[in-house]
Amino acid sequence: SDTPVGIIDGVHVCWNQALFSGHEHTELCIVPEGKLSMEVGAVAYTATCALGPPARIIWSDGATWVRDELQGIWVNEADAPVGTIEGGLLLWEPSERSRAAATLRPIPVLPHCMVSLSCPGEHQRQATFHPGPPAQLVWEDGQTWTRISLEAIG
Repeated sequence: SDTPVGIIDGVHVCWNQALFSGHEHTELCIVPEGKLSMEVGAVAYTATCALGPPARIIWSDGATWVRDELQGIWVNEADAPVGTIEGGLLLWEPSERSRAAATLRPIPVLPHCMVSLSCPGEHQRQATFHPGPPAQLVWEDGQTWTRISLEAIG
């Protein structure tokens, strides 16, 4: 799912209140073997980290949290493909492949932060990242790109 469960701020999980209304922040601890641990209610969970890209936390209950690096397939308001973002690079959709790959910063992104897109020979663009679902980039000219998949094509 493209719905953020929350953000990690320091050593705390700050839960998405739309999903977990009234849920307090949860402390993350490092336990033996370099695993993460947290207790939610009376249940303890452990997790391992996979560096990626994108970075992932894989929990003992089977849940996987993915650090948002804007990765995935993006479309414009007309549902026309824009391109695929992976590792902070935008690879334009096939009809635009003559354009050089664009760089997006910062990576990773936080909800509602400003994102810059730099493409050689073009003016830098700015957008605000909305985590969704669905995740969107709202550009300063009013255009909106929507992520339709977290997975890259092919």
